[in-house]
Amino acid sequence: MECNANKENKISMDMVAMEVQLEKSTADDSLAVSRNSNVAPVIIEELDESAINSMDMDLNEFVEAKALQIRDVTDVIPNSTFSLSCNFNKDNMDIEDQDMLLTTDEEDQLTKQFLNGELTFSEYSSRMDQDTDLEMIENDISRATIGFDHVTVQKIVEQKQHKTINVRQKKKRRVLPPVLQGLMGEANLRFAKGEVDLAAKICMEIIRQVVLIQVPSAPEPFQTLAMIYENDQPEKSLQFALIAAHLSPKDADQWVRLANLSLESGDIKQAITCYSKAIQASPKDISLYETRAQLQEQNGDKKAYLRGYTKLIHQLEAEDGEYIMKYAKMLAKRYMQEDNNEQALEAVETIFAKCPDLITLEEVNIMTELLIALKQFQRCLDILVKYTNIQIRYKKNEEKEERTASCDVPDNVVVDLKAKFLIILIELDYISIAGKLLPNFYMRENPEISGDLFLDVAEALMGKKEFHRAMILLDPLVKSSNFSLAAVWLRHAECWVGCNDVNKAIESYEAVRKLSPQHLGARLALAKLYKKSERYDKAIQVLYQDPESDTLDSDVLYQRTLLLFKIERYEEYFSSGMLLFSRHCVNIRRKVELNALARATGVRQRLESLQLRRLSCGEKLEDENAPTFTTNARPSEKNEFLLFLQMCKLAYKLNKYGFLQRLCFTALTSKRFKNRDSHIIFLCLVSCIHNKDSFYGYNIVREFVRVCQRSNSWNLLNIIIQRAEDLRHNRFIMRLLGRDVFSYLHIMHANNCLVSGTYKYALNGYMSLFKVAPSALLALLIGVTQLHMACQKMSAKKNQLVIQALAFFKKYMQLRGEEGQQETYYNMARAFHQIGLLPSAIHFYKLVLKENPGDLVKQHANLLDLRKEAAFNLHLIYLQSENHLLARIVMAIALEAKIEFKQLCDTLEDVAKTHDVKKKEQILQTFIDKCRNVGDKLKIEYSESDVSLYPILRLILPDLERQRGPHNLKQVSLANLYAHVYGFAKNSDSYKKLANYRDLPSSGKFIGNDFADRAYCVLNKKLPRISTGFTIARINEFLDSISERNTNVTRQQKVETFRVLFRQITGFEMKWMTRIILKDLRLGIGTQRILHIYHPDANDKSLVTNDLREICNQLHNPKIKLKKCGIQIFSHFKPMLLERCNIENISELFRDNDLYYVQTKYDGERSQLHMKNGKFKYLTRRGYDITNKYGYGETGSSGFLTAVFTRCLNPNCHSFILDGELMAWHKEKKIFSTKGMNLDVKNLSASSHHQPCFVAFDVILHNDILLVDTPYKDRLKLLNNIFTEEEGSLIVCQSTLISNREELLKEFNTCLRNNEEGLVIKKCNMKYKPNIRDGNGCYKIKAEYSDNLVQDIDLIILGGYYGEGKYIGIIKSFMMGVAAPANKGENPSQFFSIVSVSTGIGDETLRHLQTKLAPYWIKERPENIMGPKGNQPDMWIHPEHSIILTIRATEMIRSNKYPIGYGLRFPRVMNVRMDKPWYSPCTTLELLSLAKDGGIIQKLTKQEATLHDIDQVPVSKLQKIASRSKSIEHNMCDKRVVPLTRLLDGKEICVINGTDELSKEQIEEILQQHSAKIVQNPINTTFCVIVGNNRTIRGKEVVNSGKYDVVTLDWVKRINTNINRSDWTSLIDFLPWELLCSRNITRHQVRENYDEYYDSFVVDADEESLKRSFGKIAKPIIFEVLDEQEKEMDKELFGSTSPYSLFRDIIGFFENQSCNAKFKFRFMSGTIKDNIDSSVTHVFVEDNEKNVIMRNMKAYEQISTKIVKCTWIEECFRNGRICEITDYLTSKRE
Repeated sequence: MECNANKENKISMDMVAMEVQLEKSTADDSLAVSRNSNVAPVIIEELDESAINSMDMDLNEFVEAKALQIRDVTDVIPNSTFSLSCNFNKDNMDIEDQDMLLTTDEEDQLTKQFLNGELTFSEYSSRMDQDTDLEMIENDISRATIGFDHVTVQKIVEQKQHKTINVRQKKKRRVLPPVLQGLMGEANLRFAKGEVDLAAKICMEIIRQVVLIQVPSAPEPFQTLAMIYENDQPEKSLQFALIAAHLSPKDADQWVRLANLSLESGDIKQAITCYSKAIQASPKDISLYETRAQLQEQNGDKKAYLRGYTKLIHQLEAEDGEYIMKYAKMLAKRYMQEDNNEQALEAVETIFAKCPDLITLEEVNIMTELLIALKQFQRCLDILVKYTNIQIRYKKNEEKEERTASCDVPDNVVVDLKAKFLIILIELDYISIAGKLLPNFYMRENPEISGDLFLDVAEALMGKKEFHRAMILLDPLVKSSNFSLAAVWLRHAECWVGCNDVNKAIESYEAVRKLSPQHLGARLALAKLYKKSERYDKAIQVLYQDPESDTLDSDVLYQRTLLLFKIERYEEYFSSGMLLFSRHCVNIRRKVELNALARATGVRQRLESLQLRRLSCGEKLEDENAPTFTTNARPSEKNEFLLFLQMCKLAYKLNKYGFLQRLCFTALTSKRFKNRDSHIIFLCLVSCIHNKDSFYGYNIVREFVRVCQRSNSWNLLNIIIQRAEDLRHNRFIMRLLGRDVFSYLHIMHANNCLVSGTYKYALNGYMSLFKVAPSALLALLIGVTQLHMACQKMSAKKNQLVIQALAFFKKYMQLRGEEGQQETYYNMARAFHQIGLLPSAIHFYKLVLKENPGDLVKQHANLLDLRKEAAFNLHLIYLQSENHLLARIVMAIALEAKIEFKQLCDTLEDVAKTHDVKKKEQILQTFIDKCRNVGDKLKIEYSESDVSLYPILRLILPDLERQRGPHNLKQVSLANLYAHVYGFAKNSDSYKKLANYRDLPSSGKFIGNDFADRAYCVLNKKLPRISTGFTIARINEFLDSISERNTNVTRQQKVETFRVLFRQITGFEMKWMTRIILKDLRLGIGTQRILHIYHPDANDKSLVTNDLREICNQLHNPKIKLKKCGIQIFSHFKPMLLERCNIENISELFRDNDLYYVQTKYDGERSQLHMKNGKFKYLTRRGYDITNKYGYGETGSSGFLTAVFTRCLNPNCHSFILDGELMAWHKEKKIFSTKGMNLDVKNLSASSHHQPCFVAFDVILHNDILLVDTPYKDRLKLLNNIFTEEEGSLIVCQSTLISNREELLKEFNTCLRNNEEGLVIKKCNMKYKPNIRDGNGCYKIKAEYSDNLVQDIDLIILGGYYGEGKYIGIIKSFMMGVAAPANKGENPSQFFSIVSVSTGIGDETLRHLQTKLAPYWIKERPENIMGPKGNQPDMWIHPEHSIILTIRATEMIRSNKYPIGYGLRFPRVMNVRMDKPWYSPCTTLELLSLAKDGGIIQKLTKQEATLHDIDQVPVSKLQKIASRSKSIEHNMCDKRVVPLTRLLDGKEICVINGTDELSKEQIEEILQQHSAKIVQNPINTTFCVIVGNNRTIRGKEVVNSGKYDVVTLDWVKRINTNINRSDWTSLIDFLPWELLCSRNITRHQVRENYDEYYDSFVVDADEESLKRSFGKIAKPIIFEVLDEQEKEMDKELFGSTSPYSLFRDIIGFFENQSCNAKFKFRFMSGTIKDNIDSSVTHVFVEDNEKNVIMRNMKAYEQISTKIVKCTWIEECFRNGRICEITDYLTSKRE
């Protein structure tokens, strides 16, 4: 402390001395003021001695000091630069300590740098202001207030202010010490006297002294210096002024002045800094912010511009609300233009936080728009509810969370907020609520004005996949004039894509392309749609870009290239690919340039070398007219390289080797492919080899050999050298040969000598190498060389050479070791075989067959296993020695080759002839055991032999065989083929016996029960008598050769194959082979018993799969039981079946309140789809593998449907098994085609109009997890996430959840209206049960299952077909037909076949029909019958001897097979109509009338199902059979009456009873006269029932049943008396008064034509009908019209209130009942009351009646009734509107 005090005193003394010295030294000069001086005179007051004495001071304190040297300005501020060496970490320092960051010396250095021009003022200020950043503090405070409550905000503000105060208190005090203050005064005095230079020197000395004494800088010397240099050096003056202002920053006006000076000097940035300082000094001055913002915007600093206004709105208080509103909205708009919605929201939130009372709808609109953009939808909804009239009602859900239930949007809400409200509801998943508001929105608003809002709402709907609703908004936009823009059309197209309407999406994308041709996204999407619809040419056209005029997009070009490849436009494909590669590759102009690329090692070196070559030719490296590309990163490097490889493969495939070479060398110049350089170089070498260009190939392969000296490299070098046309390689090879003693090059040289026949040179080379490095390969080559030398004709030492050769073979075996044992045995055997030592060769060949080949050979058996070659060579040796048996045995190493086919035939014959089932089982068991024993022995001898019984079982159970595929050979085809083999003429007896195998022979001699027996009888004598040992293996080979899988075989080749076979098998074997081909062995033992004989668990396995091979592979040992019988991937299993359910029985389904999914039943091919790790397999219901058929494929690149799956598959799914239906999708009509159209989806071709579509309805396995025990509802959810649907290719079956029979009935009727096959219903908790039908929770419902829904057809038998087996010689199926319409009064004379039927005829009915028809069968077709084009009946019958059958079918289908152009699908016999005569079958016109349209398929449903049908008591099957037999025997009216008309032709009528006027018999006779068919008991097909007396028991029963149309005798009388009318069709219609009871359909028809009073809607009334109608009227009918109805009528008629109903809502009382206004009031719909009560709204008075009315109204003082003058009514009536009532009111107080 003492030292410091002394120091301070010393400094003080020096200062005083300095002042005295200055005064003395300058007394004479400075005090002399010139008159011409501009400096104002200074008056110095002199003090007298008394004044001095009176002063309280100690003069002894004044000590004379040495004079201080006054330095020049240049000495004080040297021209040296300073740099701050310290970097400060602001983040880690507390703000209260930041005032100590800069020392006095550092401030002095910064000041000097600023004055010397090394720093701008902004930089100087920022470095000096490291103590406190008030602007950031203020911003933090203001920003922290947003979003908090008032108390929290207040706390934050107080904390920030307290911290700021502390900081300011700790700031350095910018005050000069007292000793320097006097000197500062002297400087000012000298400046005032005009001594400018001295004043400047003094100021500079003060600045220096401040630095020396380490006190903060003060502004005074800098202020004085600024004034000193203001006139002469304004720039310097400004610098000092800025420093002074910085040291004293509280004067805002000073900063504004400095800012203006800075602007005058053109320094905008400095001016901005000054305004920032001014704002710190005066933060509430708005003009400062505005001026600074203008400068910042002028300077291009938009961020600072926005930041300044942000600070302003945070600084302003609530009373400055207008400014806050103004600047906040301005900020929001600017931020929104820059897509900075967060900052924009912060600005708008300031308004809502500080100015809640000033908020208008404009601010609400901006706020909601920002919140929607930031996806803060709930907050946005709250704001709309708070600031608009929108009301929302909430309800709590199960989790007790509030959810929006409903809402009200008044009409006065502006359209912008309505649209935003809709968007919020949509985004919050209140789709149903938004859906109710949408119609009001798009119907009230004009899309020409509010189109942008329409688009916003539509985009929100599209985001939720509500494409159909979005389309309602987009349609008017694209049709408008203002908004038919490319962006709108683009959304329109995307919406159509979401709706799966490809054609309309294409139209919309085309509109986008027309409006914006360069929109690449639209072009890519449009091309994708064209590609999806297989319109590849259009897709390529859309993607075309002109390289000369367009800026090319690489992704578009890439997609176009792929499409060109797909449609095989290869030339364009290559050009497009090369154009794509030109982005990063240099195009090769001439072949000589390949030399520059082949020699260089890197991409950069290649480009430099190529550039030098082109410069030498006067060319540039780049092409002059090279196209320009956009900066698009797609396609990826990987995809583009795959395209390059694809182009290389195609060029190789097309033999375009020159282009291949150019393509590969072009890729060498690509920087993008630099990581694949080695791959490309290898392709370049391959291209040179194929292009026979050894010159450039040698340059490449030479580097290969240098880098990688492998055998493959030497082989490539050898290939190049062999094709070389020069000798460049000689020196290279010689250098290599001399470099190493042993190399592959030496072996290659010796191999060339061996191949060329110079064995001595080869032996010399091999021997020299073997001495250096012995190896098994060299030993083998030496032995082979010596054997060749020994085999030469002129060789002298053959024995010696052979011995030496065998010695080297022995050495070879030793060196090769056990790993190559099979190889060494085989080579030894070949050596002995070559020199003729056959016993030794046989020995080694057998070793090859017997010894273990080793693990390596087993792993790669198809490449390395030599046993087949050894067996073949061994069998050649045996054949040479004529030992055929051993030759055959040695070739047979499988069980099927050891079992003769005759043994199997004998076994099958014994089984077929035995009638006892147990004996049959014993015979089969013995045969299978024998086969197993043979297999066991074979396995012992040859451990690797195949001893599976599958080749045998596939012949015993041919219907379970799936690997071979169908033969497509039935009895007729085989008959023709056999006849062709033996040359039988068609009119020969042998051919007729084969072709007519079902006929009984005319001789009566039995010749078999089936085609195989008939063929045996015909061909037995022509076949060999003795068996040739034909094995089961050869039979399987034969069957494989004629199967459908062998697509290359022609019919003639099949004939030759059979001809060869028939030379080697006996007739007995031919018979069983024929049955195997027909897959009908007739063994009399079921499949399940045969499988049980094979293995006890085989039946359990067969319940899961139909694949016999899989059963045999898993159950080969009968002693080992099957542990688990489950579903496996890529293994077929039997799918779950559907239980049949009638519509009448659906009430039983909902007995336990179960929930069901309803699905459409598709008429396709039930299939399974298996997938694992990108590999697919398609299996049909019966287990046939169709993966390799056209349209499917194992991988995404091998088939259409698999490619779709690969594209649409969820990336998270790596395996699945799907159960579904394969449907055929018509590419042009965009509809499904069914099997009824004679279409097989499994065998589509490339030229077909159809493509396969997989309809998935269940998933059984997902990601290796079996789901059979998972409930169906969970499986269905999982199924929807496996893939994305694609129309026409891949869809999920639509499922509808139902809970009652009414919903199911509605779905079923919809199915009928859509002409679908039926419905499938599945329980929600149903589990998957393979091969289970009953009780599994899955049902199918079809119309044909019910008697009332399908139109049955009465057809006549025209012919018959013989049956097979037990039905041999019996007509088993019948050809049915219809009759041509006959003339009036005549029987039909022409009949046309339409279908053959055998289903539905039981054995008893069949025998009955045989008895009736047997005498009338004939061979020749009657002339009046038109038969089918093919498959003519075996027997015919004349129609007059025939019988009518009632046939039920599912549908009629167009068919050229039958003469009328239609056939029936799935026909079955329902009834034998013995009650109908032969001349009354269905006619062609009646049949054709069933066709509802011109479609190929016509469903035969006649009505929809009703609850009445369901509520009927189901009739048991036995009752139905009894009723049918009764109908056959007793339901026919035998009395024959001559028909007079055909009015009731085809109509069945039942007469219950008559009356006294007409008896029952008379009524029946009248009806028969009009061709009616009389039955005694009504059934479902009965036209009507006639009841004359409904009081009888039977009459009441029929009427009360409600099943039939029951009519009175009035109907009979009417048709009988009006028979001469021309319109017969209306004559037989029922009139309502004639009906006692009616069916639903009849009741519906009557209601359409008559009202409830029997008054017709279409027929004029007469006297009789009027009487009948009046009789129905029991009392007058009074129609009361409600007020709401009247208002609706007014609105509909007049658009608003009716001018004739002005007073409708007014209830008035008139005291004067005769007042004229009263009648006008009533005319205008006013209501008049006789007394005053609470309902009266107006009391009308005249001037003299007011007092009377007031007395009467005392009782109603609380009622707000208006007292109005009657003149008001007169005025309203005159003007036709409601006039203002105020002037006509009379006060109650008056």
